[in-house]
Amino acid sequence: GALDVQSTITADGLTVDGGSTSTIRITGQAQGSNEFSILEFFNTDGSNDGPQVTGKISMTGNASGVNSSLNFYTAKSDTGVEGAAPTKRMTIAANGDISFYEDTGTTPKFFWDASAERLGIGTSTPSEELEIASSSPTIRLTDTDDSTYGAVSYNVGALFLNGDQTIRFNTATVEAMRID
Repeated sequence: GALDVQSTITADGLTVDGGSTSTIRITGQAQGSNEFSILEFFNTDGSNDGPQVTGKISMTGNASGVNSSLNFYTAKSDTGVEGAAPTKRMTIAANGDISFYEDTGTTPKFFWDASAERLGIGTSTPSEELEIASSSPTIRLTDTDDSTYGAVSYNVGALFLNGDQTIRFNTATVEAMRID
C-alpha cells in the first residue's frame, strides 16, 4: 500500500524496504523557475541554533515541469556562519548538460554540453570539443614515472610549448623536429 502524507513527519530515521524496487517520491508543483521538489540534509549539533541545512538536492523547472534541472548543493563550511544557505555545486539539465560551479556557486566553470558533445573549462559555452577559457589557459601533461612534464599554454596572442626536457614533433611516427 501507499502512505500519503499531507503534512510534516519528524523521525529519527527512515528505512524504505520495497524489495528490489524501493521508491521514494517527492512531489511539488512547478511555478516559474522555482524549486518544486527539495530533499534537504540537516545537521543537528545540539546547539541552540537548531538544525542546519548541510546539503540539498532540488528540482527546478517551468510550470509544466518540462525542462527541469536537478541541482546539488553543499554547505559552505569555510564561512563558519551557522544557518548559511547551501552553495550550488552541480546542475544536471533535462537536456543532459552538466555544470559544476566555482566556490561561490554562481558561475559554472566546468561544463558538459550534451547536445554538442563539448567540454568547457572556465566557460559554459564551449565552441570546440574541448575549450579552456582563462587569462592564460594551460594544459599540463606530467609523466608520473619520473615527474617530468610538458605544457601547452596560450597568452597574449602567443602559443607556448614548455617542457623540462626535450620537445619533439613527429609526423607518421618519424621525428620531424627536436628542440633541446
